[in-house]
Amino acid sequence: MLRTERVDLLFLQESHFRHTRVPALFTKNFSTWVHSTHLLASRGVSIGIRSGLPLQIHSQSVDPSGRFVFIKGSLYGNWVTLANIYAPNHNQVNWIVGTLQNLHSFRERILILGGDFNLVLDHPLDSTSTLPRHSAPQVRRLRSALAAHQVSDVWRVLNPKGKDYTFYSAFHGIYQRLDYLFVSNHLLERVKSASIGLITVSDHAPTSVGLHLQETILRSWTWRLNETLLENDLHRSQIENKLTMFFELNNNSQISTPIRWEAHKAYIRGELFALGTWVRRRR
Repeated sequence: MLRTERVDLLFLQESHFRHTRVPALFTKNFSTWVHSTHLLASRGVSIGIRSGLPLQIHSQSVDPSGRFVFIKGSLYGNWVTLANIYAPNHNQVNWIVGTLQNLHSFRERILILGGDFNLVLDHPLDSTSTLPRHSAPQVRRLRSALAAHQVSDVWRVLNPKGKDYTFYSAFHGIYQRLDYLFVSNHLLERVKSASIGLITVSDHAPTSVGLHLQETILRSWTWRLNETLLENDLHRSQIENKLTMFFELNNNSQISTPIRWEAHKAYIRGELFALGTWVRRRR
């Protein structure tokens, strides 16, 4: 599949590589790898870079616990940050939010974030289970943290009401979408495809996103509100609900009013951008 689909970047989770037992994955197609390993073979994440891809790595951050890999470099003359994470099976929201805070101080410009989150972001659409595992406030907190990074779940943007799953639990007999690929909001118009493969040799399905990242992907660009989005009663209601949710979730003394105000602008700009992209693709 890696050859026929011409994969440029490969994110692996739960690789089970130990500190002292990292296999030689240098192949003709993928000559560069960055691994995060652990003493026990129960974790591990890796990022593979296709041979010939003009990505120059400037720095990297590797979790010694085998949970994340961050890479920062230049691609086609632009700063790109790659982040691959593997969340634990418990306390996922706190762990992911904390990891995103670390990512915030590391990243530059374009962000491609992927991984196994070990939770669903939209229970009615992303799980066949009747009972959600995480409370609504917890999920809203995570969604708000992701929105603050101005990234979008590519598959969900292209399939706003679609149901497909990346994981099957034989023990519980349920399907869930636990694996995600996010990209910076301003890259959504460069998305060519997003797909979820079949669950075959693993209990997880491969997920993929096609992006056009050739040359000058970041020109001088200023976001402007597409006012026609607010002329639609349904869209306007959705935006109002998201704003209400944001301020209710962030109404605490630990966040100053100026920071909350600036964060809300970044959050709602990302939501409007994603909504506008979906409307154009649907049209």
